[in-house]
Amino acid sequence: MTSGRTVEDHHDDFSEKALETVKKAFYVDDCLQSVSSIETAQSLASEVQALCAKGGFHLHKYVSNREGVLDKIPKEDRDEGSSKKGLHLEEATSVKKALGIKWNLEQDTFSFCVRAREMKVTRREILSVISGVFDPLGFVGPFILTGKKILQELCAMKLGWDEDVPESPALIWTKWLKDLPKLEALEVARCLKPARLGSIVSRQLHHFSDASTVGYGVVSYLRQTDDKGQVHCMILMAKSRVAPLKKMTVPRMELAAATVAVRLDMR
Repeated sequence: MTSGRTVEDHHDDFSEKALETVKKAFYVDDCLQSVSSIETAQSLASEVQALCAKGGFHLHKYVSNREGVLDKIPKEDRDEGSSKKGLHLEEATSVKKALGIKWNLEQDTFSFCVRAREMKVTRREILSVISGVFDPLGFVGPFILTGKKILQELCAMKLGWDEDVPESPALIWTKWLKDLPKLEALEVARCLKPARLGSIVSRQLHHFSDASTVGYGVVSYLRQTDDKGQVHCMILMAKSRVAPLKKMTVPRMELAAATVAVRLDMR
């Protein structure tokens, strides 16, 4: 039985929030959900666990960034190493992995998992390293774009997958690879609304797009204003693309970037 079928069979027995969570908040085998209060989180966690149990799915390894959320979750279903309150963990257990990125429970921030290793410089290995950086929201797009540009140039040279890369692009790649571990120091706030903000009275999306001969990109910001006039801006997501091998004028590339911006606004 699938989770979708479970929702259909028990649609009248659970809240709409629990049903929507099961339908839309599962990614592979991880469920990621945010709510506005501890009480709501406790209720939702219990409901979702009960709903999934109806279909034979046992949810476990619960974690939370707020004290008290896990109080009503059986100890055996909490993530190993999590304390009863869910916070004040040892450094080794305060960082959890979800969908290929790291989540710091205490700081409530996301950071990146990087696989830096000794490797033979070939197209195959370069593709493996670049693909290994999981960045669904595009926060490190400008850095990854450089790696993709190197790979594109090797493709244009019609280099075989396991052939040694020529000296010049190999040096550029080695420098890029040396900088790769620095991504682990980058942290992105998970919550879109910081605690210092009061009641939000205005939310705006701002999209910026640009292009060059190397590539083009778009970044979207959320601008929030609270009832005290405080303003907070943060990146929501970004997209970047390497310029195609078939030469295009910069104005045409800028138009392509603007098109991506429009699509982001419609999501």
